[in-house]
Amino acid sequence: MKALLLDKCEFSKESPAALSKKRVWVDFEASESHMLSAFGISADEWRKDEQRQYPRYTERGKFTSIVFFELEPMLEQRKRLHIYFGKDFLATVGCSGMMGSFYENYVREKGMRKFSVEDAIFYILSSAAYKNSELIQKFEADTNRIEDEALKKQKDATLSSIFALKRKLVRYNKFFWRQRELIFELKNNQVAFFEPTHEMKSKLDELFNSILFDINSIETLREILSDTLDLYHTMISNRINETIKRLTLVTVVLTIVATVSMVPNTIATIFGIPYFPWKADTAVLSIANFTIYPWEAIISLIIFFSVVPAVILFYWWNRYSKETQ
Repeated sequence: MKALLLDKCEFSKESPAALSKKRVWVDFEASESHMLSAFGISADEWRKDEQRQYPRYTERGKFTSIVFFELEPMLEQRKRLHIYFGKDFLATVGCSGMMGSFYENYVREKGMRKFSVEDAIFYILSSAAYKNSELIQKFEADTNRIEDEALKKQKDATLSSIFALKRKLVRYNKFFWRQRELIFELKNNQVAFFEPTHEMKSKLDELFNSILFDINSIETLREILSDTLDLYHTMISNRINETIKRLTLVTVVLTIVATVSMVPNTIATIFGIPYFPWKADTAVLSIANFTIYPWEAIISLIIFFSVVPAVILFYWWNRYSKETQ
């Protein structure tokens, strides 16, 4: 447990019961949440807030509770922050790091001698909300990587990456909208026990615009991914069309080969096999000193009309494989 007195800007080591009678900011670890009872906050109320999945506030008579989240961009996880405040106290769970940085930045460096509950709450919310930009930068890097993959490789893994990132963007877009709504309600004095000054409203307005910018960035990334998905489908269609063209070319080549090979078959059909003398010493064709015997002619035709199509197909397949890599 850590406690910072609002009126003296100094830490206190008093018990929760003693601190509950002073103007104080007290932060507890999750394991110390039972100590919230000193400020009239029951364990059941804390457990209900622990189930919240989006930022929101709840008015509970003598105090108001806010559930906010601090993002951890690299892990894409959210740390839940519990904020309870009433007329003269502020109790938080999981904000000890923010209390320390608040003390260093405002009390030590700027010489602050007194601060309000509103000042502390704004510091907590703004410190958490400004981390949105770090997550968006990570999403931008992921989007650029997926765009490059869609241009170079049209694989199922690329398609899965596009849909996975789109789901994340939709989820965090809802999350940022809830942040925006909460800041709007605080700025317009709609939350019990939170009474912003004119200066505080200006700060909240800046924070509101910052979150709105994050929302617009998320929407832009979603549009880019939609365009990338269209590009992916277009390139797949182009590849299919190119493959069909090549297959058509192969079909034409094979048709020509088949047509040519029909010539000797047609001759043999018309004149019959006896047209070729079956005696090995009788030549089928004799030109000058070049003589072809029956089986030489048959074997040559078989080899020619077997090897030539195989060579053509091998050449085409090798060329196609290199172009598609």
